[in-house]
Amino acid sequence: MGSTDAGSAYGDEKPQHKVPLDDYLIGKYLVTNAQYAVYAQEMGVNWTMPTGKENHPVVMINWDDAVAFCAWISRVTGRKVMLPTEAQWEKAARGTDGRIYPWGNEAPNANLLNDNMNMKDTTAVGKYSPTGDSPYGAADMAGNVWQWTADWHSDTYYANSPASNPKGPTTGQYRVLRGGSWDFNPVSVRATFRVSGRPNLRDVYFGFRVAVSAPGS
Repeated sequence: MGSTDAGSAYGDEKPQHKVPLDDYLIGKYLVTNAQYAVYAQEMGVNWTMPTGKENHPVVMINWDDAVAFCAWISRVTGRKVMLPTEAQWEKAARGTDGRIYPWGNEAPNANLLNDNMNMKDTTAVGKYSPTGDSPYGAADMAGNVWQWTADWHSDTYYANSPASNPKGPTTGQYRVLRGGSWDFNPVSVRATFRVSGRPNLRDVYFGFRVAVSAPGS
C-alpha cells in the first residue's frame, strides 16, 4: 500500500508498506443511478434520476448519503454492507504487485478510463471493461468519479497505521476519496493517489461503491 519515493508520489502516499487484510468482497461497479433510485424511492429521499443515465454512477452524493445507502441495503440483504476502507479500496484497485494503475503500469489513455475531460461527463459503469479493470475485475477504479471510502484522512497516517486491517484515524475533518474522475488529470488516477473531502460535500464528481465481509470471514 502506498508509494515509494520514486515517480510522482505525494507525501501522504508514503511510506509504502505491506498490509494484510481479512477477506472481503467489493462492488465490481460503482453504485449506479438506477440502483440509487430504488433506495431513494423506498426511503423517500429527495432525488431525481438524471435522464438517460440509469447505468452511470450516481453523483452529488456526500459521505453521509453513501453511508445511509449502505445501511439501507444492509437491512434489505441481511448482510453488513459498508463503504470500503482505504486499504480495501487500494488492494481492489491494484492487487499485490505494486502496479501504478488498475490495469498495470501503462500510462492512462482513452481506451482504459474516463479522465482528463476526454468524455466531458460520467460514462456508464463498465464501459472500459475489461481492459481498464483491476486484477480482481473491478471496473472504474480509475477515472469516472471519485469514490468515498470509510476512512478519515490524515497526511501522516501511513507512518503509524496498524499492521493489518487499517481503518484510518479515529477522528478527523475530512474523509478519503480515491480513484480520480472524468475531469481530473492523469496523476490523480494512480491507485495510490489520495484526496479528502468534507463528509457533507456533494459534487458532480463524487460517487461510491460498496464492500461487504466475505462469507465465513
